[in-house]
Amino acid sequence: MLDKTLAKFDELRYLVIDHPRTEFLSIDTAPERLRNTYHHLATLSIAFNIRNLKELQAVICLCRSSPRLSMFKILFRVPKNGQHVLLYEGNFWKAKLRKREGVFLHLKTIYMDRFSGVQHEIRFIQFILRNAVVLKKFYIRWVKESTITDNEKQLVVKNVLQLRRASQKVDIIFDDLNK
Repeated sequence: MLDKTLAKFDELRYLVIDHPRTEFLSIDTAPERLRNTYHHLATLSIAFNIRNLKELQAVICLCRSSPRLSMFKILFRVPKNGQHVLLYEGNFWKAKLRKREGVFLHLKTIYMDRFSGVQHEIRFIQFILRNAVVLKKFYIRWVKESTITDNEKQLVVKNVLQLRRASQKVDIIFDDLNK
């Protein structure tokens, strides 16, 4: 369905997907790429449920199909019904982090909003850092209604800052931990 929706916009430069329910992103078997390649897409701004593996796979698929993506804006959503990650998450990340993929090759800037510091978010950051070879800035803003303490946040920050990176020039910037 995502292919059909975007097929008319082959010269798309800026795409915003901000929908309270992004079922149209959920796909049962995620292809490596969409049928169309969006060579002109430079900025992707997307709100999605990181806890839903189908939505996550669709987002990665869209990124793979956008080889010139230079700015990626991420807003993590958690549905009111508390939908959780599928059971295959551990194996999913193990496979994704084993080798570099041909994704995020031109990505220079990332804005991540509503970060809560949970494992699947950290694995997504790790995946991006492992593949974004020219990344310069990675801005991470904590979720306002965070349930973790400042000490726990500092530990998460320390762990994220120690992740291996494809780009040696990337600055990872967390917002003020006391906000």
